[in-house]
Amino acid sequence: MLSHRLRLRVMREIRTEAVLDATPEAVWDVLTDLEAYAEWNPQTVDASGTVAGGERVELTVRPGGGRERTMTATVVEADPPRRLEWVSTLGSRWLFSARHTFELEPLEDGRTRLVNGERLTGVLVRFAVPDDAESDYEAMNRALAERLADAEPAPVS
Repeated sequence: MLSHRLRLRVMREIRTEAVLDATPEAVWDVLTDLEAYAEWNPQTVDASGTVAGGERVELTVRPGGGRERTMTATVVEADPPRRLEWVSTLGSRWLFSARHTFELEPLEDGRTRLVNGERLTGVLVRFAVPDDAESDYEAMNRALAERLADAEPAPVS
């Protein structure tokens, strides 16, 4: 019983949802254009790398608008245009691990339901993740919606 309680204290799950006025393909294109994150993403202010299973990406995050932290993550799933997931650790998984997932669900009207979330584990979670972390994910969802709205439609052939 004690170990179960201990695990609960070192795990946190963040889950946000948004309906975006764009197809899953258009959303995927923005999410996988890492080099453009600095132009629109308030949470991940810089990113680079290759979005493919097993590849590494470098991410600079600014949680809560505070101090920037750079980390390297491994892409564990890239299933266009449905699911993107990467995992980063600090030291080892028992210390801090973050599994960030973007799920894209096509809606009948051509829009997309985005589930943007993260599963955080390790003894540093309670110190490294602010209580209001969900607001950062919501801000990213809004910025993504604005980025999609500002995108020029593809030329019709």
